[in-house]
Amino acid sequence: MNNVPPNNIVQSNEIIELLKNPEAIAFLEKHRDESPEHLALKYSGSTDFNLTKLTQILQLYRKAEQKIPEWVASHCALDAKSYAQCTHSAVAQFNASLFQGTNALDMTSGLGVDAYFFAKRFEHITCLESNKTTIDYAQFNAQRLGVSNIDFLHTTAEEFSLEHAYDLIYLDPDRRPGTDHQVKQIESYSPNIFELQESLLSCAKHVLVKLSPMVDLRYLENHLHHLVAIYVVSYRNEVKEILVHQSKHAAEANSTERIAVDLGPNQTEILRRSQMQPAKPRRYLSQSRYLIEPSRAIIKSGMSPLFAQSLSLGFLSDNCHYYFNEVLLEHAFVRQFEVIDKMDVSWKKIKKRLKEQDISAINIAQRNFHLDVRGIRNKLKIAEGGTDFLFFSLDRDGKSACYHAIPVSAKAP
Repeated sequence: MNNVPPNNIVQSNEIIELLKNPEAIAFLEKHRDESPEHLALKYSGSTDFNLTKLTQILQLYRKAEQKIPEWVASHCALDAKSYAQCTHSAVAQFNASLFQGTNALDMTSGLGVDAYFFAKRFEHITCLESNKTTIDYAQFNAQRLGVSNIDFLHTTAEEFSLEHAYDLIYLDPDRRPGTDHQVKQIESYSPNIFELQESLLSCAKHVLVKLSPMVDLRYLENHLHHLVAIYVVSYRNEVKEILVHQSKHAAEANSTERIAVDLGPNQTEILRRSQMQPAKPRRYLSQSRYLIEPSRAIIKSGMSPLFAQSLSLGFLSDNCHYYFNEVLLEHAFVRQFEVIDKMDVSWKKIKKRLKEQDISAINIAQRNFHLDVRGIRNKLKIAEGGTDFLFFSLDRDGKSACYHAIPVSAKAP
């Protein structure tokens, strides 16, 4: 979603005309794997199209081919800011899979990534976008992608008149309104979801809001109305977004459902808080054969203790997301490590132990520890890398502990 003119390289009509040029597209495809800087020098003055602009497009495509591959493959129009703020295509596809119906309203269109996938689930999509350059790109991209059931309107969410009923209203508020830096307060997002929520809920069966992974979930639960669920959506164990579902039509529940989602190339894993029940009272272990770390989606969703307790894992402490188990788990939402050694946090002794094992580079992680990873690495004077890990934390009694471990398969053999 774009609310200010992006610091893009050219005007929208120039980019679009360039991407309509068969000669420019042929050049782009032929030299896709070459350095844009090298191309700009080698072919300067020898093309009938603007080579500088095309090489800048190529730079963006290089960044975008993992995030929005369909847009790169179809030679869609992008600019730096709208690309940076657009939804990962795998995440957008998941978001759209949650709903279907007759008509949907996307109040923060951006490049149209979310609308493209919603268009597969709804008969008609109306998209709002405040930035003229971005909406020109979105309209051009829809044509390139073969989508015909989207109407794009050049307006803001605040100015748009909600005169019709919708099956779904979707928002991805701008986290950089008027700046290149993300703002921390949700109230500073544009549009302000707290001010709009009642009007949106009055004319939509469902409201879906995409927010930064950094937002406080308890704050959302305390300030948003008619909450149905909060999704923590990750891609390959990297949290990409918080997705908030609101509806006046949903059955009343005692608490908002929290749902952890991990998307991968071949499958989607989903775990709901309501699915988990503590198997037994908490047990505490300072060491066992395997160190278990829940996925980032589980941790961000606040479900880590319940998750561990439901699997009867041993807690290192109440304030740590490291757990222990005697056997490997058959569970998608964990990383598992075989513990080689437990050491007291004596920097001199740890360095000596690593030297004895001829380890010159190692991965370092910490939770609930008094030093961050950089501080630990400075103490140990060791490079990052290799396959081994050092985990630092505090046990139940507040004593520092270090675990030397190696990763194992997330699936038991």
